Amino acid sequence: MAKQIAVVLFLLFGIVKLGCSLECYTCTGDQQQCNLESARRSECSVGQNACSSLIRNSPSGMQFFFGCATENDCKVASSVCSYMYEEKKKEPEEMFGVSCNATCCSSDKCVKPYPKGYEPLQCYECNSETECANATLQKCPDDDNYRCFKLTTEVSFKEANVEVKTFSKGCRRKEQCDHIKRNVFYGTCPNDENCHMSCCEGGKCNVGTNAVVSALAMITCAAFAIFGN
Repeated sequence: MAKQIAVVLFLLFGIVKLGCSLECYTCTGDQQQCNLESARRSECSVGQNACSSLIRNSPSGMQFFFGCATENDCKVASSVCSYMYEEKKKEPEEMFGVSCNATCCSSDKCVKPYPKGYEPLQCYECNSETECANATLQKCPDDDNYRCFKLTTEVSFKEANVEVKTFSKGCRRKEQCDHIKRNVFYGTCPNDENCHMSCCEGGKCNVGTNAVVSALAMITCAAFAIFGN
């Protein structure tokens, strides 16, 4: 009887282990310290129900954090990236070239470090006409989910006879590129006629500028064409 109980307990332990244990890649550091070849595969502890990754990119390089995580750990990682995003909006010059990407998922080894020889997606980044004349390259957090973009707007203030142009380039999530019209460029475009955004695949593909022609300019040109004949 004791032998039968032992067998049953062994089988139950095996089922529980197979059903509940999660395996994740674990490593921390730059690409030389944290890559697919050097990362360990670790079984997560009780309560750690997700594999997580946090990728921070800055002009000094990329930093990676992979491992097992609790639900709260995932929220903290997401909050870190959200905080960095807000700081970048408030201090674009100080946060220039800095990006962050946090991921949590619930299947074995569902987030993988990059291979040791991996070359990350790079896009030109700038936030003004002056910067865009000499745009620098930024490494995107995750080339599977990111694209290079460039955005140009032109706003006319007829009363003051002033036209204001804005330019920006950088990395953007694929879903933001897929739903450009729906997102209305996150409020940066006053209307569709004077705003143009484009996304492209491949490193450094957002070189150059978008040509934006204002509605006022188009009407003026049309008038000259009509009355000039």
